[in-house]
Amino acid sequence: MLCLQCWMKTKTLKDVLPHEFLRGEYHTSRAYKLKDVKVLAEHEGYLVRWPGREKNVHFWWTLTDGRRVGWNESPARGWSFPVLGRTMTPPHPGKNCCPTGDWELVANVWRCTRCGNEHGTKI
Repeated sequence: MLCLQCWMKTKTLKDVLPHEFLRGEYHTSRAYKLKDVKVLAEHEGYLVRWPGREKNVHFWWTLTDGRRVGWNESPARGWSFPVLGRTMTPPHPGKNCCPTGDWELVANVWRCTRCGNEHGTKI
């Protein structure tokens, strides 16, 4: 049995979105193409506001590649799953850090896996 932290690290977008998302209606959406990308963080819209222009996003996720996917529940148009581009791109290896370091996205900040230096800004 996986611990909660281990399970969170293995969740993908298709694991957190409603089961209707995997049905035929959304197969052509941008979010569907990202269904197998791992989820880095989950956000509730009333605690952390959705950064996009949609007004009915009550839940959204930051993916490990830096993209953000929201669950927009519009009363007039129904559900949609908007995708925002990457929050930031990782810095060039060795820039202000270790030449052999690798970068990982942690809480919307790129962190060097070797020395722990952070690059970027937090939400």
